[in-house]
Amino acid sequence: MNFLIYGAGSLGILFARYLSRNNNVELVVKPEKKKAIDNNSLLFISEDGRKESVKLCLYDSIKSIKNEPDFIMLSVKSFDIDDALTDIVGSFNDKYLITIQNGVYAEEAAVNMLGREFVLPAYVMIGARTINLYTVEQFLNNGMKIGYVSDNSMEIANRLNSVLNESGIDSVLSDDIMREKWHKMMFYCAGATLNSLTGTKNLEDKHLSWIVRSILDEIAQTAKNLNLDFDAAKLADEVYDFLMNFKPAKWSASVGEDLRKGKMTEIDYLNGYIVRIAEEFNISVPFNKMLTSFVKTIEQTGYFNNF
Repeated sequence: MNFLIYGAGSLGILFARYLSRNNNVELVVKPEKKKAIDNNSLLFISEDGRKESVKLCLYDSIKSIKNEPDFIMLSVKSFDIDDALTDIVGSFNDKYLITIQNGVYAEEAAVNMLGREFVLPAYVMIGARTINLYTVEQFLNNGMKIGYVSDNSMEIANRLNSVLNESGIDSVLSDDIMREKWHKMMFYCAGATLNSLTGTKNLEDKHLSWIVRSILDEIAQTAKNLNLDFDAAKLADEVYDFLMNFKPAKWSASVGEDLRKGKMTEIDYLNGYIVRIAEEFNISVPFNKMLTSFVKTIEQTGYFNNF
């Protein structure tokens, strides 16, 4: 199989490492990143500390890739999604796009630009972070779920699921992937954002559990106005139970990693997304608004650069 990974953040590079075992993988990265990494191998550190050196095939333009992709994995930050999709659509027709982002905006934008049949959403519970320019560490490996938006794509999604497993990625096929994506959205907004701001790995703590509950209740109240084909309140209960039992040995949520590096975060597409939707329906979501404002303030002050 030919894979094109568009974007080379820590998770995109991690997927490239796995997929390149049995497939041809090419990555489109920003010119400055290609220039810095070119002619160097990347070092991967697994959860158990094992190290592996891999040479990946990088390009700074989608026009430069050598192989027609069977699948394109969108691995850019949420604020770069629109530009990336424009680039992809301008270069290829009728290609299956795998969306691995947190939140649900990627699927919304991809369906609008590519059509339902070509969008394959992924629920990813695999965590990776960049240690330095040449080193990526995997800190969480709870697998992933792959699905489809159109029933016409069920067979190709099942084929992709097999390829992922053959490459060493623990993946299962979901027949209700957007419910899974909302599960991850709730997980992130109610759990990972708190991890980013506090460093906690235990949301069952009495000082945090009530905040988790409040965030989830706000999301459920907002989501019920979106004509989703599942019970958002019931899903929020499931996510709450999940978070109360989620106690990873390591947890470095991406918003926190970006704050510590002085980078722009994806908060506008997570808790900020809930705030925007809630405003459309005149719903009060003070907890989500507060977390969004905290993150935006730290973005501006650069306070986390000291940690």
